[in-house]
Amino acid sequence: MKIIMEYKGVKRIIEGSFRFCGNKEDLKSFCEQIKYEIENEFTYGWCIIHESMPEQAEPNTPPIEWVKAVDK
Repeated sequence: MKIIMEYKGVKRIIEGSFRFCGNKEDLKSFCEQIKYEIENEFTYGWCIIHESMPEQAEPNTPPIEWVKAVDK
């Protein structure tokens, strides 16, 4: 799986498995937005998850990889 997330003008790439956490209403909203995009002929691109999305990152800029966790 490869996902690119954008927040406050910074894009981050996640490759492989990952987890996220939220309350029931936030997770439900997240799933509904993704379902909406898929059902409306979405093939690839940005999916806005919440209506209060802050400013967008500069277009055509590469995402930054997440820092890998230090082995314990």
